[in-house]
Amino acid sequence: MAETIVNLEVIFKNVEDITDPSSMDKVLMVLEETRMADDNYMELLVEKVGTETITWSQPWYQKSTCLTRKPKIPANETDTYESGSFTHDEYKRVEKNWNKFVRKFELPNTPVCLARWRNTNKARNSMKSVEEFVRCFVTAYLAKGLKRDLYQVYRHFVQTYAYPTKLKFYTPLEEKIINICFYHSPANAVTILSSVLGREPRGIYKKLFQYYNGIPEKKKLKWTLNLATKFLNGLMHHSGCSLQELRNNKIDKSVWIKLEEDMEQKYCYLRKFWYTKLYVQIFTQCTIKTKTLRRIICKKLKKSSYKIWSDIRWRDLVKKFPDGITAEFMYRVAGYLFKQNPTYLTTPLSEIVAEAIENNNKKTINRRLKCVEFDDDGNLRYVQRKHKLKDLMPMENKYDT
Repeated sequence: MAETIVNLEVIFKNVEDITDPSSMDKVLMVLEETRMADDNYMELLVEKVGTETITWSQPWYQKSTCLTRKPKIPANETDTYESGSFTHDEYKRVEKNWNKFVRKFELPNTPVCLARWRNTNKARNSMKSVEEFVRCFVTAYLAKGLKRDLYQVYRHFVQTYAYPTKLKFYTPLEEKIINICFYHSPANAVTILSSVLGREPRGIYKKLFQYYNGIPEKKKLKWTLNLATKFLNGLMHHSGCSLQELRNNKIDKSVWIKLEEDMEQKYCYLRKFWYTKLYVQIFTQCTIKTKTLRRIICKKLKKSSYKIWSDIRWRDLVKKFPDGITAEFMYRVAGYLFKQNPTYLTTPLSEIVAEAIENNNKKTINRRLKCVEFDDDGNLRYVQRKHKLKDLMPMENKYDT
């Protein structure tokens, strides 16, 4: 990808006027070069493995020939597979399988070409083409040793290699190319830019929305009891749920959109407030102190099989804590501690857990979460919980407190 960025810098160095049609020609030239490289790599794959057959044992969920849909579970099938994002070990397994694959068949080590390749043949039988067979064969090879279906493996492969640019912010060069495409070819801009810049389409869609609608103003609300009461009443009204029903029901996006209008705040911030704060304040039946919670989380992570931060399954971890605590709340509380290490995403978890425990003891303030409930007038008020966190921990997890 570094080579591509250098080429883009050279190609667009002298482009000043984005309205000049020749600027779009440069983008299309880069796109054509990219697609030619992908097609050439697919031709080489067809030559090398087009007549190969799968000789290794496969679980039922890896025998599908469709990479774009999850397999249907057969009747009476008990063998299951993993779900959720790939762990560090699974990521390394796919990488190892790919390296073995290119060595065995003497192929160039350019996974980006396969990850970017798209079947542009619109014929009815295109899904049965030799190219599709090759893509399925390679994916099955990558899935060896994993409890994942081919849909998951292929999706992981594409996200990892087709979109290698993971920077949160766009560089000035990227901004220039984006504006060129939005000006000259808005209908196809996302597809073109995704290939040229090596970025995921969803981020470019967001950029396109902002291009035509502007960046929405972010209002920072100071949450008070009155404002939280208005929020909660609105949530119950638009969802049609009672307070207790909100505890277990999934809230549809349409409800958040309606609440966005009432609160004059973007729904994503309202949803975050609900799951990282107010939900826990309402439904937990114990006093939560942040220092205590972080200490327990660290102990559980220290004993876990997770290798790095991104391996952590927060929705599984939260099951070891009292009802009312959410995965989002736990992530926020623990993240504050772990993110003090700038390399927390890549450092082995065992190392940053030890550092986090030390920082929790020395550098953090022990804040108490204020719990709330409705009073007789229908307004939220602060209340004291009788129990401590350790009192309500599930029995098998109490020794970690």
